[in-house]
Amino acid sequence: MNEADLKIETYPVIPPGGQHVSVVRSGVKVTHVPTGLIAISDCERSQLRNKNVAMGMIEYGLAIINYENK
Repeated sequence: MNEADLKIETYPVIPPGGQHVSVVRSGVKVTHVPTGLIAISDCERSQLRNKNVAMGMIEYGLAIINYENK
């Protein structure tokens, strides 16, 4: 997977907890531009972990696409 083919965006995740919760940009959306495949992760508290989860989803999706095209 070529890093230049990826568009990585972050977005704020608002956790439950009321008024005094700080909003952190820990959600990650990864788009594989050539295929249009999109993966979104906001289940982890860490942006790095969410990025790793989304990248894993992209790799899995690309593996399925490559398998089906054989």
